[in-house]
Amino acid sequence: MSLSMHIAALFPDPRVQRAKRQTGIARKTAFVPDPPHEVRQHYAVFERWHSGFPIYSITHMVFGDSQSAEAQEYDPNAPALDELTPQQTAKLAVLYIPGGDFSDYMPTAAWRFVTDLVDAGLRVDIPLSGRLPDYTAREAVPLVRRAYQDLLKEHGAENITIIADGSGAALALGSLLAFLPDACPSNVILADPWYDLVASGWQQEHTGRVASYLKEVSHRWAGGQLNNAKVNPGVMDRQEWRQWAGSAFHIFVGGHSQPMRDARRLEKDLKNADVTVNVTRVEGTVYMYHLHRTSEGRRDRRQMIRIAQGQES
Repeated sequence: MSLSMHIAALFPDPRVQRAKRQTGIARKTAFVPDPPHEVRQHYAVFERWHSGFPIYSITHMVFGDSQSAEAQEYDPNAPALDELTPQQTAKLAVLYIPGGDFSDYMPTAAWRFVTDLVDAGLRVDIPLSGRLPDYTAREAVPLVRRAYQDLLKEHGAENITIIADGSGAALALGSLLAFLPDACPSNVILADPWYDLVASGWQQEHTGRVASYLKEVSHRWAGGQLNNAKVNPGVMDRQEWRQWAGSAFHIFVGGHSQPMRDARRLEKDLKNADVTVNVTRVEGTVYMYHLHRTSEGRRDRRQMIRIAQGQES
């Protein structure tokens, strides 16, 4: 483990911190946050809305026919150059589903990862639904489906990579069942995946306040649908997993025993269904290690980017 990871390990685990907050998930309603100022300043940010929630498309700022004479020579009477649409700026697209235990929004580190993906020439779409306690999977699943449907129309399944962190894995895997097996994304990248809302390693490992917090989160988010695979992919059977056979799975998991346990079970489920799966295990690291500014985090972010670019299988 690198020195930078040793330092990162000194900071409290975000899940434990969320469980210790007195307000827990019963906090006041939070507005869906906008992309950070730095992202809007340096990148093209397009937004569309579905049922009251935004889907952001982040790309490079590219303007139409920048090599034309009008663009090269200043003419106050010349028509303004139009900014290209997300579809026009990139061939390959990423649908990014952030984690946060269904109760927190994207951290700054996740936005940095998004800009890394864009810098690599990729379009990144982010559906940001409401979070607990005011919203549940009932609002989130249709939003993710709409975002994927839009990408399918503009890029085709063979040019789409799904990236999901933590609890985003459950949302991604459950939501996209509606499109399988005919429209499997090319790649599915899962980092420290929490995909079974009932029997996760976190719930089995912890006792007391953390276990109670995770159990409450699961039940509230599912809204009585814990046996529905479209909300809780952990209940999928072999036939349902086989619908993912058109995708290549890439699982990245840190050194905590809890995510490791979930990753081993997910790997087993996928292999039993004859779905291609590659697992990168990094012993001794912290939860969501790929978002940290550490040697291991930077290395595996680069690998994720290469996968989304089609440079690794």
